[in-house]
Amino acid sequence: MTKHVRTLFVAVVLAVAVYFSARWLFFGGRIPWPIDFKTFWLSGGRPLGVVYVGHPLPFAYPPTSLFLFKPFSQLPFLPGYFAWTALSTALFGLSVARTCGAKTAGLSLLSPAAAKGISLGQSAMLLGGALFASLRLTPFAMGAVFGLVAVVKPQLVLLAPVAFLVRREWRTLGGMAGVGAGAVLPWMVGFGPA
Repeated sequence: MTKHVRTLFVAVVLAVAVYFSARWLFFGGRIPWPIDFKTFWLSGGRPLGVVYVGHPLPFAYPPTSLFLFKPFSQLPFLPGYFAWTALSTALFGLSVARTCGAKTAGLSLLSPAAAKGISLGQSAMLLGGALFASLRLTPFAMGAVFGLVAVVKPQLVLLAPVAFLVRREWRTLGGMAGVGAGAVLPWMVGFGPA
């Protein structure tokens, strides 16, 4: 593939991604904006006893994730959403740029998945950014980041322990297990055994 053909291909892919992102953002209109962050914001401000009681916006995360969401619920809704979005986008963009390069980071932030994640205030941008950033850390620190992600959104790193076992990355597995298990203690102190 010549340089001109490759440049044209990237430009077409980028144009399609921007088109579908803009179409979803401005003309989709089916999902109330930003519904995911609203769920985090409301749940972070509620007592634990009512977080999981039937609400129109159910909270489907483990109780340990409330430590991540609680600081943002202390702000008014829009400033909290903009702080969440800025932190998520910056962490994701910077960690992808550092790991894969600035062009890859720019293209990934223009993708429909990123547009949807940012506009809805999803946790995947922040947690994905943390996982990308962990790739440049020591094995134990990388495991610690995986452990923190596991206590917020376990399904995101469900098979990571298996991969660490197969690759015999004992320090990484130890960091993940230690931090994951250690996150339960502050949760118990902060919210009680209920």
